Amino acid sequence: MNRAQRLKKVFGIDIQICSNCRGKVKSISAIEENQLIQKILTHKGEDFRIPKLFPPRGPPETEGNLITL
Repeated sequence: MNRAQRLKKVFGIDIQICSNCRGKVKSISAIEENQLIQKILTHKGEDFRIPKLFPPRGPPETEGNLITL
């Protein structure tokens, strides 16, 4: 499964179809260097930092048929 197929399956994003004209889009390259990505996003005024993730919580405690959060 290629990158475009994974994005479509997981997120429902079809990067092979233009969102404006609905025409076929061909990917010619992918930028994977962190410093270059940061430079591009900074130039566009976008935040490049990865958001802080909160630790996962455990399942709710049960007391009989009641669930306490």
